[in-house]
Amino acid sequence: MLRTTRQWLARDLDLLKPIFDRMRVHGFDLLERNAVLAEELRRTFPEIDPIEKELGKAAKAIQSVSALVVRYRERLRDLCESATEKKAPKPEQEGVRQSAGA
Repeated sequence: MLRTTRQWLARDLDLLKPIFDRMRVHGFDLLERNAVLAEELRRTFPEIDPIEKELGKAAKAIQSVSALVVRYRERLRDLCESATEKKAPKPEQEGVRQSAGA
């Protein structure tokens, strides 16, 4: 029995040593302060859930706006291309203008 408890004791001391060192540096109420901090964190988690839900909504809105931007960009590109095609003179019209102007 002593052999097994010796192993546990060494393991437990290895685990507890950093806690005791922190208690020595930060004071004996370190664990109480951590408990208060832990309670404050537990109260904060329910407040984070609605924020996360709103972030999800914002992400969906951004995706839909991105899709609209892509669609309008393509539409504008098509309009620009069709406008330049209408504006560019055709080769047969250029030949008529040169002979009429000469």
